[in-house]
Amino acid sequence: MTVIASVARQSPDVIRHRLEIAASTIASVARQSPDVIRHRLEIAASTIKAFVRVAAEAGMKHIVLLSGRGEKGAERAEDILKASGLAWNIVRASWLPR
Repeated sequence: MTVIASVARQSPDVIRHRLEIAASTIASVARQSPDVIRHRLEIAASTIKAFVRVAAEAGMKHIVLLSGRGEKGAERAEDILKASGLAWNIVRASWLPR
């Protein structure tokens, strides 16, 4: 929570906007056509890239990503994080008990 708060203090409007895009993407993906899903995945990728950039600019050194179960979008988010230059850990949802 401290890490998220420090990023939000740097640019709360940017973070809020990016989180709204991500929430919108997640809520609507299941009801969309393949073309719309591809477009939403591109938006999600840009959201992850922007979050990682803002986090790095705010001085964050380490990000823990709660990821999916190997889906294309989840893998893309993981790849963006891995390429960020920040220290990272990835926890996949499939590893968690239900």
